[in-house]
Amino acid sequence: MSQRKVLLWFVKFFIAGVIAFALLTVFSYFYFNVGAHSTSVTGSTDYRWSPHMFTSRASEGFATARTDANGFNNLSTADTVDILLMGSSHMEGFNVMQDQTTTSLLNGLLRERGLSKFAYSIAMSEHDLMHNLQNLQSAIDEFHPTNYVIIETAYVEYPIEKIRQVLLGELPRLPSTNTGLLYYLQKIPYIKLMYAQYLKLDPFGLIPPTNAAVAKEDPGLYAAELDALLSKCGSIASEAGVTLVLLYHPEIFLESDASLRALDDEAYSSVMAELCAKHGIVLLDMTPIIFAEYAAKHILPYGFSNTAVSEGHLNADGHRMIADTLNETILYREAAQP
Repeated sequence: MSQRKVLLWFVKFFIAGVIAFALLTVFSYFYFNVGAHSTSVTGSTDYRWSPHMFTSRASEGFATARTDANGFNNLSTADTVDILLMGSSHMEGFNVMQDQTTTSLLNGLLRERGLSKFAYSIAMSEHDLMHNLQNLQSAIDEFHPTNYVIIETAYVEYPIEKIRQVLLGELPRLPSTNTGLLYYLQKIPYIKLMYAQYLKLDPFGLIPPTNAAVAKEDPGLYAAELDALLSKCGSIASEAGVTLVLLYHPEIFLESDASLRALDDEAYSSVMAELCAKHGIVLLDMTPIIFAEYAAKHILPYGFSNTAVSEGHLNADGHRMIADTLNETILYREAAQP
């Protein structure tokens, strides 16, 4: 084979590769377009998305959204935030359309009932309850909520060491690559999709589980550490003049006989309920509501038509259940005020 033919082959190979990459990027723009986040300088979250960023999902649910001026998933912003919502990717709601998120539904329900209160979400992916509790003071300082801070969580069990780190303000912040070549590569949808697949597969076992096992052998120490942490957070909320609400929606499992089972430990959820009551924190446990919806309508809060039943993120019904519960709770508490 002559050098000219070899060179021509490589040129064709390169052009084909460029075209294939471009086509895959266009496909990924609509299939899995997550974008890039950067470290939050205010500390209300560990990181936040780029402002006015377009995002789309067709890998789990079908949804598009555009972040607001602060880099969060909200249809609008306001000068006054009455209800500040914090949480994980469940509450963030990128797997449903923006008008189907808990925040959007709650604002609509409050308007329908004539209650002039604005709910605003700073929920962010990978931010579990411990990260949000550590960021509580900074979130209040930045957004100045007037009435409520609501923190969503799918877990009530956490490692004792992690609770202790939050209590001391030493929990490592979730990392964000917001400089250099990697930051710009993240903005290319196909590369972001491949990276997400790599993280999901974790071939080298380098990624720790989202919610590591609790040291169950010492429940007394667990309760003591959690007591101290919730006491601190209850005081932060009290000093800010807001009601702190923990919204708990457990992971569930659909058995082969179609019965439903909550994947939590009642011992730990009972401890959480007792300590929340002790420190003036409202705990909303979605477990009975989830089971009631399934018994009456066979509706589950997790899972999409392109994934699996009862698995993954909150779907539109899950967001609706939570929005209805929050709406009724807020209306009840507002009516009970003198």
